Amino acid sequence: MFMKLKRNEWAFAIVWSIIIAIITITPYAIGRNYTPKDMVFAEFIASNYDQESYMAWMKQASEGRIFFEDKYTTEKQSGMFFHPLFLFCGQIAGLLDINMITAYHGMRLLLGALMLVFIYYFSAYFINDSRIRKYFLVFISISAGWGFLAPNPVVWFNQYNIMSLDMWITEASTFLIILTKPLFAFALILVLAIFILMLKAFKTGNSKYAYFSGFLGILLALTHPYDVFSVCAVLFLFLIAKKASLKEYLLFTLFTAITLPGLIYQILLFTYDPVFKEWSKTVTATPNPLSFVIGYGFAGVFAVFYLFNKKRSKNNSNLFLFIWIIAILAASYLPLRFQRRMILGLHVPIALLAIKYFFECLLPKLRKLKPLKTLKPAVFFILLAALTIPTNIRYIYDCYSDMKINIYNYNIFKADAEALKWLDANTDKKEAVIASRIIGMYIPAWSGNKVYAGHYDQTVNYTSKVKNIRVFFEGKTDPGALKTFLKNNQVQYVYFGPFERLLGKPDFENMRFLRKVYSNGAVNIYRINL
Repeated sequence: MFMKLKRNEWAFAIVWSIIIAIITITPYAIGRNYTPKDMVFAEFIASNYDQESYMAWMKQASEGRIFFEDKYTTEKQSGMFFHPLFLFCGQIAGLLDINMITAYHGMRLLLGALMLVFIYYFSAYFINDSRIRKYFLVFISISAGWGFLAPNPVVWFNQYNIMSLDMWITEASTFLIILTKPLFAFALILVLAIFILMLKAFKTGNSKYAYFSGFLGILLALTHPYDVFSVCAVLFLFLIAKKASLKEYLLFTLFTAITLPGLIYQILLFTYDPVFKEWSKTVTATPNPLSFVIGYGFAGVFAVFYLFNKKRSKNNSNLFLFIWIIAILAASYLPLRFQRRMILGLHVPIALLAIKYFFECLLPKLRKLKPLKTLKPAVFFILLAALTIPTNIRYIYDCYSDMKINIYNYNIFKADAEALKWLDANTDKKEAVIASRIIGMYIPAWSGNKVYAGHYDQTVNYTSKVKNIRVFFEGKTDPGALKTFLKNNQVQYVYFGPFERLLGKPDFENMRFLRKVYSNGAVNIYRINL
């Protein structure tokens, strides 16, 4: 069963995890160098949409809300979305009076480091040698697949539905999770904790572990519900494969029964709330299976080699890893809208099996060769690491390259930042704003207001609304029609700044139903008087 780790092992795991977390600060620091003088860096190096939406939930929590609204759309909704992670982090940010960006990155660093410590502890069930466990932690922290070799991943995806998982799907890569998404780090911590407790329950027959895992299952269902399906699939298939006793099936049933209320809550919300019902229709399909080969590279190949070694793959610990991989691969192609969401955590069993193969099978063979006999294991491991780290380097490099080309995807004008602060301090958070899709992405997180449109997933009818925004700011529509449009969509403020001026030059100054309430020279904000 899971062994007690020595103090020096905990020290290594904690120190290494902190080092990796600190390393992930560097890309953001460098990213600021690509910010034009008249602009403000949004503090993200990948797509901003998800991060801004996370901060929008946190913003609501910081203002005292327990249940959240989707602030990226103006349609009527229940306002009953509950998310424990963003609630807690937002409340802490409110108590400490810190902005959402600082709170978000603090959460990212803390949860990223904690996730690595959990992964290290989890590995103790599968790797007995503490030295190899340390190598494993380093490996899973920095390794990726062969995505860096893809000459044009967009073309690959369009023609063959092949995607470099390690470049495009955060859930597939441990390093990318630490670099960008604390939500996934928290969810993976819960997944690993549930597996630890349930394996203990199966081993000892003690139902208290199933109770504890069930409560964590509720938390997982409320945080990242997709993983509940993958966790249940892994545990159930493992019981079948190991020819489990009736007692073990009853423990599994107990876990699922306790977890179920959290899942039912999510199902009801996304079934009956009109806004969340539309959001649930978003499809995140799993790409061509070849994407997994590219995405996990040497780790994936080594894991397969190890599984075909009959002597080493028979024990239950290796069986669990094998079932985990098979269950996730199968689940990710089920006819569900959230297919690839269930890939989260797949890197863990693959990396574990890969390291076991490397040290138990490959390394002994390599050291039989005369020129390699005197080399230490660390030398071979450094070579392996060198072969698996390039994609993470390319990922960061590609982000920087994109920053040079698509400046507006990563920065807003200083005048916009000032205007958003004014909105935060001077408007009712229930009131909605119409702005360009770019500024619309930031408003819910920075000021807490609703927007007519701002998020490709969370804005109902996003594509048509973006077209409506272009027409609104184009300046060719009759003022009476604009007034009716604003009234019908329950919009109280018109935001007109540098990004909106790129769409047109409407004469808002002479529209009687608009009253200018803020101006800093570059940004005007109008209150609608209907």
